[in-house]
Amino acid sequence: MFCPTDAELADFLGDRLPPARNDELERHLDTCPECLARVAEIPADPRFLAALRHTPIPEKVPPAELIDRLEKLYTLSTIGFGNGAPVDPTKFASPPTQVAHYHILHQLGAGGMGVVYRAEDTHLRRPVALKVLWPWAARDPQARRRFLREARAVAALKHDHIVTIFQVGEAPAAEGAGTHLFLAMELLEGEGLDHWMLRHPRPRLATALRIAREAAAGLAAAHDRGVIHRDVKPGNLWLEVRGRRGGPVPDTPLLPDTRVKLLDFGLAVAADE
Repeated sequence: MFCPTDAELADFLGDRLPPARNDELERHLDTCPECLARVAEIPADPRFLAALRHTPIPEKVPPAELIDRLEKLYTLSTIGFGNGAPVDPTKFASPPTQVAHYHILHQLGAGGMGVVYRAEDTHLRRPVALKVLWPWAARDPQARRRFLREARAVAALKHDHIVTIFQVGEAPAAEGAGTHLFLAMELLEGEGLDHWMLRHPRPRLATALRIAREAAAGLAAAHDRGVIHRDVKPGNLWLEVRGRRGGPVPDTPLLPDTRVKLLDFGLAVAADE
């Protein structure tokens, strides 16, 4: 392919390209050191730099957590929030107490696109993980499209190594403050592979092979349905512990009641796009 223009490289960094062109550029950058050097010279988005200057980040945080914080900061600052003021995605809004028929219990985690709560389905009386798009992101057309793309991609997949989606919906927010765009999924016990690897940076060979095999099985099932994940990393692989709760997941190797689950299809794309 021809080398991209500077404007196209900037759109690539800002996640503004169509998925097919984005993938094409990723492959090109893997083989073109000249274009890769040009990417390094492109100035960062000034909104992100302003937010970064005013946002305190602890000196000692694990690399995975630092990357996660920077991803949240970039997403929020470049969709129009922050405006140079301190940016803390976890404190932008008070958590809702109810979304549709889901009663919010407490927060499990947060990302650039939304926040995940432990909640109770008051209709079926079962615990769920409820992912709710950030209110300010819900007003951004691109963020809404990405959120719905994830929901539709995962809802079509039923597999032991892919998180199960129960419902996708939109519900009025309290006091007329817009709407909540949400997806309800199975609540998984256990921990993310990224956190597990902080304790087990050199896992046993049998453990590493099992994690890779189960992740590959989930990806193969997605590919069979024409869905490409595009964001496979330890933070998006969950070590589910079935039948027991609490405590870290051991490396013994992994027990029979532990299995890998693929999470977060926010960058997923249909193979024919």
